[in-house]
Amino acid sequence: AVIPYNRVFDGGDMAISIDPQWRREKGNTSQQRTYDYFDLGTHDDMQQTERSESEYRQFKVDAVVNYQIVPKRLKSSAGYMMSYSHTTDNSLATRNSLIDDANSFDRSRKNVDCQPYLALSTSLGSLWMDARLEMQNRDERFAYSRGRLDTLINRNTWLPRPSFNLRWTATNRSEMLVRGGASSAYTDDTDPLHIKKGNPNLRSQHGFDGEATYSLIIPKGQQLLSAGLSYGCTSGHAIPVQAYNPTTGGYVTTTGNSKFGSLTSLRLSYERTLGLFRLVSRSSGSTRSAYNFQTLRSLSDPWLQFGISEKKAMQELVLTLNTERWEASAYAKGSYRSLRYDDPTMANQYLWDYEGELMRKYKLPHWTFYLKGRLIGAEGYLSDM
Repeated sequence: AVIPYNRVFDGGDMAISIDPQWRREKGNTSQQRTYDYFDLGTHDDMQQTERSESEYRQFKVDAVVNYQIVPKRLKSSAGYMMSYSHTTDNSLATRNSLIDDANSFDRSRKNVDCQPYLALSTSLGSLWMDARLEMQNRDERFAYSRGRLDTLINRNTWLPRPSFNLRWTATNRSEMLVRGGASSAYTDDTDPLHIKKGNPNLRSQHGFDGEATYSLIIPKGQQLLSAGLSYGCTSGHAIPVQAYNPTTGGYVTTTGNSKFGSLTSLRLSYERTLGLFRLVSRSSGSTRSAYNFQTLRSLSDPWLQFGISEKKAMQELVLTLNTERWEASAYAKGSYRSLRYDDPTMANQYLWDYEGELMRKYKLPHWTFYLKGRLIGAEGYLSDM
C-alpha cells in the first residue's frame, strides 16, 4: 500500500510517498531414504529421515521525498528505507531411529537494514546528470548450531555508496552513458565459505550504446518486415573477482574493472499471411568481446584477465493454421554459439542447439482433442543430446 502526498509550490513541486510492506513465508519438508550397502558378500541397510521447517518474516517501509524546480529542470530527492527480516531454519535428521546430530541444525538470522539516501539530478538539453549518495546501515544477528558447532554473531556495519551518472543523447537513436561509483572496503564473512569484500579502488565505468531500427508494413498479405542493428561498448566494467582456497574449500569474492568490451547485434523479422496460414521468420546474430578475471588462490595474487570472443546466430520459423475447428502449428529453431578464449589452458567451445515442434488441435462444441510432438537436441557440449 502506497500513501502519496503531493503539493505544488511557486516554481516547484513536492511529492511524498510512504510504502509499507509485510511478507511472511513458511515451509515444511519431510524426506525418507533407504540405503543398501554391499561389501564382500555382506549386506546392510540404513533408514534415514529428515524433517525441516523454515519461516521468513519481513517488514519494510520506504519513504521518499521528491522536490522539483520546474523552470530549471532541477530535481532533488531524499529517501529512507527501513527493513526488518527474521529467518529461521531447523532440520532434524535421524538414522535408524537415532538422532543424527552431525546432520541436524538450527539457524536463525535477524537483519535490520536502514538506508538513507540523497540524490540530485538535472537536465540541460541533451545532457542529463544524476548524483546520488546512499548510506546503508545493517545490524545482523546470526545464530547457528550443528553437532558440536554453536556460533553466535552480532555485527553492525555502515556501507557508503556514492554514484554519479552522466548521459548524453546525440540523436533519437544513440546515446552515451558515463557511470561513476565507489565501494567501501567492507568484509562480509557471515558465510565463512563465501566471503565478500568491497573494493575501494574501483575506477569509473564508461560506455556507449547506439541502435538503428527499420520497419515496413505491406497491406497485401499482411506482411510485416522489421530489422535492427545495435552496438554497445564498455570500458572498466565492474565484474566479480574470485579467489578459491583448495585447502579450506572457501571462496573470497570482490569486484574489479575489466578491459574494453563490445557487443554488436543484428536482428531481422518477417511475417505474412498465406491464405489460412501465417508464417513468421526471426533471425538474429551477434558478436561480443569481453574479459573475465582468472580464479586466484589469494586476492593478493596478480589479477590476470583472459579474453572471450563470442559469436551467436539464430533462426526461427513458425507456421500456424487457424480455422473454426482446426488449429495447427509447426515450429523449428536452430542456434549456434562459439566461445573462443585467448587463454591456452581453456578449451574453445562450439555449441549447436536445435528444436522442433508439431501441434494439432481439433475443437468440438464440448470437446477438444490436442496432440503435440517435440524434439530437442544439442551438440558440442560435454554430453550431446
